[in-house]
Amino acid sequence: MKLFINECSLHSQFFTDREFTEALRIFYSIFVVLNKYNIEKTIFKSAELFINYKALRDELFTSSLKHSLRDKSLGQALKEKVFNKNNAIDWNDEREHSLEDSFEYDNESVTGTSMAELAERRLNDLQLLGVLINFPKSKFERLEIARVLKNKTDEIDLECIEDSGTLEKWLYKHSLLDIYDETSQEPPIDSQTVLRDSHRFQATSMPFQQGRKVYKEIKTGYYWYVDNLHTGKAVHIEVFNKNFHHLGEADLQGNIDYTSADKTKKLM
Repeated sequence: MKLFINECSLHSQFFTDREFTEALRIFYSIFVVLNKYNIEKTIFKSAELFINYKALRDELFTSSLKHSLRDKSLGQALKEKVFNKNNAIDWNDEREHSLEDSFEYDNESVTGTSMAELAERRLNDLQLLGVLINFPKSKFERLEIARVLKNKTDEIDLECIEDSGTLEKWLYKHSLLDIYDETSQEPPIDSQTVLRDSHRFQATSMPFQQGRKVYKEIKTGYYWYVDNLHTGKAVHIEVFNKNFHHLGEADLQGNIDYTSADKTKKLM
């Protein structure tokens, strides 16, 4: 699969060092997940990302990385594991789209950007599995599809991801993650459950439970985590209310069995 870091998703949307740092943590989590699953991939970037696009206030992205990123270890990890030329290829070295063609997104020109390049490659190869990686809090926020118009005639839909949750959902959609095997002797990973749905759940910074990440259901405020002590047909997700009281157990599709509530269980 081909992943294109979308420089167009940087447009001075961050206003504080803290906000910028948190956004890059979310961005970096995408690559942590990619490495975890060891999926064959090629990551593309544009040199323009570093010299022409702004992240924090009026700073260029490179300046923000150098001067405004609070977590220096994160900055080093990004340089080594994401932006390093051995990990992310500059697609300009093998550019397929012509600068003489017109590429637009939302009535704005994106010719010469990663969006145009992925759009052209999708036109040339309808079987290409490609996706845009967007930085958080951009104009592409929560967008699953970005439609690019070439020469006012050809419409190309580009799939988007913006965090580890949307990545896992995308991988699952394209059958790049396995469905949980009920004969397995291991508990399911989060992406094999309803917790992969980043529009319904968001990961919390709460302490892990049984070694598992805790998620908050956006609509209800309920807390969910995979019970790490059960495997096979006995697998389930533990669900707690806003006050951390046990509501019951849910199946991997997110259906709660309220009759299984245990008053002795409490989160935190």
